[in-house]
Amino acid sequence: MKKVVRWKSEFGVGVAVIDNQHKILYDLSNDLNSAVNGGANMQVVDTLFNVIINYAYKHFETEEDLLKGDANHANHCQEHYKMLKSFNTFVIEFHNGRRNKLDLATYLDDWLTLHITENDLPAFSGKPIETLADVEVDIIDEFDSID
Repeated sequence: MKKVVRWKSEFGVGVAVIDNQHKILYDLSNDLNSAVNGGANMQVVDTLFNVIINYAYKHFETEEDLLKGDANHANHCQEHYKMLKSFNTFVIEFHNGRRNKLDLATYLDDWLTLHITENDLPAFSGKPIETLADVEVDIIDEFDSID
């Protein structure tokens, strides 16, 4: 049975646009996991890998804009760089057969969950919401939760 990657309410950072983007990243991860476990061809899998990495760039840009002026801004940006590098390394290892579909869901879940719990929650906790309210939300970032 394949593992499902899930966003949990305790991952909420209290900023709607960030929480919605996190939910979308979890959904995209599940789409990729389902495609791989369903036997999709590599063109589909590569497309989904690319969708995730491109959306992650967009998401990280949003976070970095919100955290400008924060004392830990540079460290948070560095963590984003490490995450993108790790994801690209995983994709290469997956293509070269050093990672398999059983590794995929675990990697994606850890990749997202560890970043949210270790970086985003501390970074956004205690921030006045009014300073974060000026971020425009793209229609793609709206998320209807099924919870």
